[in-house]
Amino acid sequence: MLLTRSQRLLCVFVLLLFAMCCVCDMKDRDSSNTDGDTVPETNHDRVCHTQRQPQQEVRDLFEHAYKSYLDHAFPHDELQPLTCQGRDTWGPLALTFVDAIDMHYLLGDCQEFYRAIVVTLDVLDLAQDRNVSVFEVNIRILGGLLSAYHLASSPSSLCPDLNTETKGQLLQLSEKVATLLLPAFDTPTGLPYGTVNLLHGVPPSETTVTSLAGAGTHLLEFISLSRWTGNTTFENVAKTAARSLWARRSKHDLVGNHIDIKTSVWTFSASGIGPNQDSYYEYLLKAFIMTGDDEYLLMFQQLYHAINKHLKHQNWYIDVDMQTAKPFQAYFSALSAFWPGLQVLYGDTSAALRTMHKFMGIWHRFGYVPESYDLLTREIPENQHGYFLRPEMAESLYYLYKATKDVKWRQYGLEILDSLLKLVVPCGVHVLRNVETKEPGDWMESFFLSETLKYLFLLFDDQDPLSHLGHGVFSTEAHFLPVFGYTSSLKATKYDPPKAFSWLQHKTCSKPHKFPHPYTSYDLRLPASEPVVDSKLTLWNKMLQKYSDSTYEHGPHYIVARSMRFHALRSSCVQAKMAGYWTYEVCFGAHVSQFHVENTTTTHRHLIGIRSTLEELRNSTSLQLIMDTVYGSRGSHFNGWHFTQEFTRGDRCDIDGQQVSRSATVHYRCPADSKTPAMTVKEPRQCTYLIDILLPQLCFT
Repeated sequence: MLLTRSQRLLCVFVLLLFAMCCVCDMKDRDSSNTDGDTVPETNHDRVCHTQRQPQQEVRDLFEHAYKSYLDHAFPHDELQPLTCQGRDTWGPLALTFVDAIDMHYLLGDCQEFYRAIVVTLDVLDLAQDRNVSVFEVNIRILGGLLSAYHLASSPSSLCPDLNTETKGQLLQLSEKVATLLLPAFDTPTGLPYGTVNLLHGVPPSETTVTSLAGAGTHLLEFISLSRWTGNTTFENVAKTAARSLWARRSKHDLVGNHIDIKTSVWTFSASGIGPNQDSYYEYLLKAFIMTGDDEYLLMFQQLYHAINKHLKHQNWYIDVDMQTAKPFQAYFSALSAFWPGLQVLYGDTSAALRTMHKFMGIWHRFGYVPESYDLLTREIPENQHGYFLRPEMAESLYYLYKATKDVKWRQYGLEILDSLLKLVVPCGVHVLRNVETKEPGDWMESFFLSETLKYLFLLFDDQDPLSHLGHGVFSTEAHFLPVFGYTSSLKATKYDPPKAFSWLQHKTCSKPHKFPHPYTSYDLRLPASEPVVDSKLTLWNKMLQKYSDSTYEHGPHYIVARSMRFHALRSSCVQAKMAGYWTYEVCFGAHVSQFHVENTTTTHRHLIGIRSTLEELRNSTSLQLIMDTVYGSRGSHFNGWHFTQEFTRGDRCDIDGQQVSRSATVHYRCPADSKTPAMTVKEPRQCTYLIDILLPQLCFT
């Protein structure tokens, strides 16, 4: 039978379509054979995916997993999808239920959004004699409650019908949760314990060792709560903890993995961007976005520079020893996959896409990412074979697509979605115990609903479903919280994000203003009443002139100038000999000591005190004063900045038969002539010192 011309053309089109889909399938199979170091080329306009509706697939996957949790696990914390039952990890606190509330809003399901809030108010039982993780309760429970409050209370909310009384109860419950966590922060360093008991506070046997992420991931939730309730305690303690960690970085500007909250000793000094560390970096940058407080940006910037200098190798990131900067282990971690997304937020998109290509190479090899992958042996370390439905890969793909609009990031998202669909069972979605053997595991983490599926849904969305709420930021658990900026408690600063940081205001996440290489002067010594002769200081002044700003309004020049001045002080030590016997040494932000030098021999050394940000916090009556004590303010009597720092817990001394710790209050300011450094020491009470230091670095001119 002869075919017409139109019939022949139709047959040719069908054959071509079939061939292209076969090529797509072959590319998928080839991609699984990559060694994890390179990413195979992919046809990102693949015909075989044109008929898919991936956002609807994500929605359906969420509905299946959520309904399975309700049917088989609620009000337990998590679902066990293979045995169709629930289990408790930190409660029962209905962890998965609370963690997923804001997803209903994102999906446009206002009815379930309202119902979930009302049910949470009814079932969340905090009167339990149970130990809980401060970190997990903060990011999952408190973050979930606060995000729900924000979405329900915003004037532009798409689900505005929740009554005022219920919204008030939601905020009250949030404050109650955070209040139960506060006892953890009552420590000498301001760094929190890792565990609290919901009824009794910190358990007597609780370890004093905590992780970097565990101590430094409270800013977004606690800032939000303080701004909404007017109770600044939450923001204060979170900011103190973040500062306390940053102040204890090494000379390489690196922070470690675990630290003792009482002694300030790093008990595990491996520095990386993965487990136990990741969200501390994330919260410094996002706290800046949330508040406009450039102190957070400067802390992040210094750590980011050190990470790029010491940890980055061929677009991978390894772990190094924070004290020596020598390699510790060359592992990729599934948790470190958040990093490209954070780089996009910072504006370093080109670095982010190079690293993300590397990470996707591991996904292509296994079809998932294991918990860890050895970059040297190209094998999975022992007991690190699992895939736990983590969100970090999808998170970074979302940010990269929003920044570049390159459809290849959506294509990678489709690959992740296809892998997840293979894990669907009648009672939910299960994890893998082994990405090589595909052995299933019987649990479903709460973050699968609150994070993984949220970022995939947003990746495939063209409408920007949260844009009506204004500027916002996602927490480390992907809970959407608002950008506040400075409020009345900080109105003395009157700071708005400068126009130079356009990446805060535009979805393209363009490159931010470039800061200069940080300058430090570790060997700077300032003899009393003698001018400074220091080539480094001269170089610093020349660098500063390039960025001078006569008005010193809050803008990029102001930030750069202040950044450089603080970097010049950060590792400086000032020495001065007083009263013909004692020599005093003040190391900015570190310690104060006294000693005697005779015939070049140092004797009778006493530690007067170590830096106490907690003491400064307690002595301050407002956030502005707290910021001034750490970050300085422009003095009206001097042409420059001035600072006050408290140093406590020094060596013991005997006063009338009683043992008392030495302490000092150190005041830094610009000299009257803007040139002459000096240092004076007074001892108004025995073993209590007042030290005044004049530093040209603090002068405006």
